[in-house]
Amino acid sequence: MLNLRKIADALSRMFGGKRRKVFVLGVGAQKSGTTWLHNYLHRHPRTAMGFSKEYHVFDALYIPACRKMYTRRFERGMAILKSGVIPRTNLFRYFDFFQNIDNYFDFFQSLANKDSRTILTGDITPSYAALPVDVLKMIRTKLIERGFSVKVVFIMRDPVDRCTSAMRMAFRNRGIKPDKAKEERALRAMYRTESYEIRTRYDQTIRNLEAVFAPHEIHYQFYERLFTREAIVDLCKFLEIPFREPKLDKKMNVSRTENEIDPALLREIYQHYGDVYAGVRARFGAATVDAIWKLH
Repeated sequence: MLNLRKIADALSRMFGGKRRKVFVLGVGAQKSGTTWLHNYLHRHPRTAMGFSKEYHVFDALYIPACRKMYTRRFERGMAILKSGVIPRTNLFRYFDFFQNIDNYFDFFQSLANKDSRTILTGDITPSYAALPVDVLKMIRTKLIERGFSVKVVFIMRDPVDRCTSAMRMAFRNRGIKPDKAKEERALRAMYRTESYEIRTRYDQTIRNLEAVFAPHEIHYQFYERLFTREAIVDLCKFLEIPFREPKLDKKMNVSRTENEIDPALLREIYQHYGDVYAGVRARFGAATVDAIWKLH
């Protein structure tokens, strides 16, 4: 079978053309396999993902609920400067990005063009799921101006499971092993907060993405179907990079607990995010979604 992409690349090189580099914009969702995805891409010989998985630039600048990303980095930077001991750190690169957003795009353009073997670079920051249309338009425009082919990846997970996993991650990050009652209190307090809402309203994210990006620029996937060879083959085709066998037996940041959350609380969360379930079912088909997400 003819490989049309290889033929096109060969003709482009023959006639002096230059293949466009790919920029992958990972927009979430949090606790939906984005760390695993970054690790897969980071290890790929044809990619250059830079110094971070989650750059947290656009959320820090344009999403009020994420402004703490900016203030925390500023406070850390000031503490380092006051100490008089400047360690090796990429922290101050962020200040260049914040001061002038063009520095962010120039950084990735330089990163992508540094090695002729590099096909793809990018930024996978789950809270970008909450970016408004005007910011997404700006990102797309500036990437295209720098010669990138823009590819957006959005991975969705059952909203109830996503909220539960995010709650458990918060405990794990603090080194706490909560019992069932503590988990349920935390989940009941968290699931309707702004921080959880902006990362779980997939229906709004989909509307915003599709108002800016062309269909061939967006790749949707479900966390529950991500960890298969077929899913990664499709992803690599979308990202225009050669397929490499994934390590499907290794998931990242898995929340390990034997606590079983009260079904009544899970149903409460399900009802709260009813518009999300309905929107995703309408967009991708009720049969598809109902086969992989629980009707709590």
